[in-house]
Amino acid sequence: MQKNQNVEQEKSIDIEELVAKRNEGKLTDTELNEMVEEMDVDNDSLDKLYDALEDSAMPSIDDLS
Repeated sequence: MQKNQNVEQEKSIDIEELVAKRNEGKLTDTELNEMVEEMDVDNDSLDKLYDALEDSAMPSIDDLS
C-alpha cells in the first residue's frame, strides 16, 4: 500500500509552485503544458491548475514573445 501512495504523490502536481514559476517568467505556457502531459495529471488537478493560472492574472509568457 505504501508503494501505491508514493506513486500517487509523484504524479501529483504542486499547483502553487507551477503558477509561481510561470509568473516569475521561469516557465512558459508551452513548457507548463508539456510538464503536465508527462505527469499524467487527473482532470480535477488540471482544473485547479488552470483556475489558479487564470486567477493569477499574468499574461501568457508565450503571448509576450
